[in-house]
Amino acid sequence: MEGELRRNFDIGQNQGELAFDVGSLVMGGPAAKAVKGLSRVASIGNDAKYLAQGFGPKAAAYLAEPYPASGMGSHYVPRRARLPEILGGGPLPKSYMDGPFNRLAPPGISRGDMYELHYQVDPRFNVARLPREVGGGVWQGGKIDLERYDQLGRLWHGAPPPLKARVGGLGAGAGGALYSPEEESDW
Repeated sequence: MEGELRRNFDIGQNQGELAFDVGSLVMGGPAAKAVKGLSRVASIGNDAKYLAQGFGPKAAAYLAEPYPASGMGSHYVPRRARLPEILGGGPLPKSYMDGPFNRLAPPGISRGDMYELHYQVDPRFNVARLPREVGGGVWQGGKIDLERYDQLGRLWHGAPPPLKARVGGLGAGAGGALYSPEEESDW
């Protein structure tokens, strides 16, 4: 009896691990990162998009540049969030706040597309200043008739891919571990 229980436990663990791995892959795990361009078509080099939105040539070229890896990005847990008093209060650790599970800045996205994405997923983000060298002024989502995502859309589209992969993978793993085909039989 003990041997059979151990065998069933090991099978369940394997099913859970497989479900986690498949879920992680489907949701953007490490192997999926090798496939470029699946999640978003960027406007890198597409000055015409930003000219049509009313920006001058220099500002349009700036918005069509790749978003820098050092850019602020959009934070899933807002930067204004604080630790509970029981944990000492104060800001969350910078390593988490700017880490891959909290900071959204998709690789290969243009500045303008990043501003649009940030506007759509963050109800408090409205304006991005443009440098003086490109004419100054601001990028403003409300002026180009962008619509914000609803709460469910913000949760999904605002989540960085590593966060989606882990949450989706854990959910799939838990579902696989809990699923038992024996429960469906009519013996």
